[in-house]
Amino acid sequence: MYLLTKVRGHKVMVRHFPHEVSHLEPILTMLCEQKINDQESWETRYMLLLWLSMICLIPFDMVRFDVPDTSDASMSQTSIMQRIMDIGKLYLITSSDNCQEAAALLLSKFVTRPDVQKQHLLPFFDWCLVKITKSSSEIMSGITQIKGCLFALALVFKQGKRDDLLQFCSKVLEELQASNILEVKNTVLRKLMIKLTQRLGMTLVKPRVAAWRYKRGNRSLDDTLRKSTDSKAVAVKPEHEESEDEEYDIPEEVETVIEIVLNGLKDKDTVVRWSSAKGVGRITGRLPKELADQVVESVLENFTIANSDGAWHGGCLALAELGRRGLLLPVRLKDVVPILLNVVNCRRAASAAFQENVGRQGRFPHGIKILTMADYFAVSNRSNSYLEIGPYIGKYKEYTKALMEHLTLQKREHWDPNIRWLAAQSMHKLTKSKPDYVASTVLSQLVPLCTGMDLITRHGSILIVAEVVHSLHEIEESGSTGLISRNSSLKKCFRIVQALSDAKLFRGFGGELMRAAACHLIARLSQCTATITIPCATTDGWLELIHETLSNLHSYTNGEEICTTAISALSSINQVQLTPAPFANLATTDSAQKNSTEDAVQQYLNHLTSTNERQRCGYAQAIASLPEPVLQTCFMKVCHSLFRAMQVNDKSETSFAESRRDAVIAVSRVCKTVGANSENNMNAGICSDNIRLIYDAIFLALNDYTRDRRGDVGSIVRLAAVKSLQSITELIATKQSQLLSPEIMLKVMCCVLQQACEKIHKVRDVAAATLLSLLYNQSIPNIPDQDQLCKIFDTRNPTFTMMNLFFRLSKVLNLPTYSYHITLGFVISVGDLTQSLSEASGNALFTYIGTIRDEHEKLLQFCSNLVKVFNNYVKQDRVIVPLLKSLNQLLVQDGLDILYKGDHCKLADDSFQREIFSLVKTEISKSRDPQKLMIGIQVYCGLLQFDDPVLHKSILSQMMIMLCQRFPIVRRTAATQLYEVVLTFDEILALPEHLDVVMESLSEVEWDQPVEELRPLRNKLCQYFGVAVPQ
Repeated sequence: MYLLTKVRGHKVMVRHFPHEVSHLEPILTMLCEQKINDQESWETRYMLLLWLSMICLIPFDMVRFDVPDTSDASMSQTSIMQRIMDIGKLYLITSSDNCQEAAALLLSKFVTRPDVQKQHLLPFFDWCLVKITKSSSEIMSGITQIKGCLFALALVFKQGKRDDLLQFCSKVLEELQASNILEVKNTVLRKLMIKLTQRLGMTLVKPRVAAWRYKRGNRSLDDTLRKSTDSKAVAVKPEHEESEDEEYDIPEEVETVIEIVLNGLKDKDTVVRWSSAKGVGRITGRLPKELADQVVESVLENFTIANSDGAWHGGCLALAELGRRGLLLPVRLKDVVPILLNVVNCRRAASAAFQENVGRQGRFPHGIKILTMADYFAVSNRSNSYLEIGPYIGKYKEYTKALMEHLTLQKREHWDPNIRWLAAQSMHKLTKSKPDYVASTVLSQLVPLCTGMDLITRHGSILIVAEVVHSLHEIEESGSTGLISRNSSLKKCFRIVQALSDAKLFRGFGGELMRAAACHLIARLSQCTATITIPCATTDGWLELIHETLSNLHSYTNGEEICTTAISALSSINQVQLTPAPFANLATTDSAQKNSTEDAVQQYLNHLTSTNERQRCGYAQAIASLPEPVLQTCFMKVCHSLFRAMQVNDKSETSFAESRRDAVIAVSRVCKTVGANSENNMNAGICSDNIRLIYDAIFLALNDYTRDRRGDVGSIVRLAAVKSLQSITELIATKQSQLLSPEIMLKVMCCVLQQACEKIHKVRDVAAATLLSLLYNQSIPNIPDQDQLCKIFDTRNPTFTMMNLFFRLSKVLNLPTYSYHITLGFVISVGDLTQSLSEASGNALFTYIGTIRDEHEKLLQFCSNLVKVFNNYVKQDRVIVPLLKSLNQLLVQDGLDILYKGDHCKLADDSFQREIFSLVKTEISKSRDPQKLMIGIQVYCGLLQFDDPVLHKSILSQMMIMLCQRFPIVRRTAATQLYEVVLTFDEILALPEHLDVVMESLSEVEWDQPVEELRPLRNKLCQYFGVAVPQ
């Protein structure tokens, strides 16, 4: 029944439920007997609540079903009415699954019954409002209570009659405003708040169909023609439609309701904006024309540059709702159409119009060539239009100036910052078509606007100036003289950043936009030093801005973009300025230390220990951008600081994955800057004395498996570490290949191969590509088993399918050099929750095991690696849990059946099965993780297939302990698994004559009963299995 309800919806299904009077008492009794915390029977409770919500609509007074009062206290009971209220409230505030929604539906239908609302409607409202105002939205139990009460109230105002509910609207609205639910982080609560608020508004306003709404024609052409010929047709006026002249009072509370739903249009989540848009449409449809027009005007206020994309989206949703309901009148179209105009359609329309004129008139210069480039489909891509089509058309002199004027006058002030960036990049290319005009006219027009008052004009102008100056520099480098080096506007360009700083335009509203634009200008000007000379004072001012920006990344909304542009600017300055002086001026504050480069670098390094992650990220990238002369004076000092930043040194740093990633990348970039040298000068670059330190730090980063609420955040660190391994190894191989010892290359290949068979798809693909790059690089020496690896990976194309990659990696298990690391990677993937990954890796592993059944040494090597992994990762659930799952699959699928008998299964002094049992016992003893315990139970039962009586007794003793474990689900799992084992291996019973009793006890007893009640039965089972009773 639940599956049918899930597919068709509860509204359809409840119509088919039987709803006889005789069903009320049995259904209510059965519902009261349900265990509300039982996670395996929630579908039953859900269906019973839905059924009861239908039965409670029976047209008889509920008092008739109560047992008459008697003098016998044992016969007295709570009334049916109160029992339904109690059970509904219980599920409303304690259940976080679908039962909560069913309980809300039940209560909304029940309290709006005429006989119930007299006694319970007001107390129910008071109870809900207390729960909403007193519960905390920071904890899960509080969220559950608030969510249930909001949902129930929304349904009550939907199900009930307006006359009955009108008296409660003001009080409910007042309490909701005081609760500040719209400010909580939970999306569902904000959505329900909007839904309830709009229901209040629809209750406050009389149900009417506005006579002023726009009435469209018929959908059918036949109906329209028939109506036009039928002169006697009479229009039927809807029941609630108001006359044109009718006026009525609108309660004051409606203004508050409209304000709330309009603010909801700006919410950060789509579902909240969507609910708000529906509320705007529903309420506006019941308002007089003048008030409705004010609502439309308020919606249009969302379409301003100051508002976020969410506000624009919410406004569009509201306009769609108003238009659908006929509430967007034609007089408003002139305001709405410019907002909704789609630029893609504009470009396509322009292309079509151009094509039409070229075809019919033929007077457009170069028309055919342009149409070949700017066809209907090519212009649909925005970037292609600005960066390819525009510059191509600009090559023809008839269009060059017009395109430039359009970009510098119109697109410079476009509301979308991405368009302004594209316009600047397009101008960079167009400048080459008419450089003299740009140098003499465009620059002189734009430079003054870079420090103007309008934010958007200022931002667009700076971006275009930056690109134009760099383009003129490239032209001058190719032979033309004086375009930029002698341009009168150049000195003004140098003063733009200082002027913005003096006017405090890097602060407040728009400050982030200006920082990004200013950093881009700095980067472009610094790249032009071959043709222009930048004053030292100007460079110092630029460096001061960059330093301030990197120090305050935590305060920016779009910190990542600002950090990227700031680092780009710093890199450009450092490529030009090779003296250490700017760094001293930048980073130090004590005037006595201005000339100390080491002190300046130390200031950079100090920020790597900041408590703010964005600041760490920024300065890690800044350190990577330092020039070679500076790094060669303090290479190891920088490396040691970056090594520390790559590690989790405190629990509070666990979530700082991005900063650790940037530190790993910084190490790679710093090594690339200083290079490798044959001299044993550790500060001059990579040499034999420090190469192990560098590789060990990266190997440590490859073991970053930290997790937080986002999941495996360490994967981005491992991804960066794999890339760094490749870049550093290839760098050293090119310059000083003798530094790559066999030990280093063995560890490099082991780490890369392990990452290539682990569970994260992106890391796996990058590791596979890195593996091929290292294998086929002729300058890299000392790769162990290189020939065998090249046979396995016989292609240089790294685009493997997941299945193909795992089958190739399984063959590497035949190489003892890499077998342990491959085994470690495989067990993590085989035991993963992702089905596609588990199946692909599992099929490859089981196929490999099938090929070595007759090769005892290889099979024992594999088993030895399994035990080694187990020993190396004791109590580390990241590895142990998937390892237990993988081991269980091997046992279930008879992957290790060759070990059941014979002396060849001996590993060291203990047998494989006994060592596995000992490790599993150590791992799950005292564990508080039910999932881990259940997997351990499955492995226990799988080990019973080994012909080892001593092992059997040990396993059965542990299974008896599990039958009285604290978690009911673990007890049930232990009983089920033991039942299946006895069915398969009945010889494990010490008293076979009691087989039927044992089977009945394991299958029929409810093992989720209290442990005290189960312990006597468990003790009897111990006797039947011939093991001691656990103490």
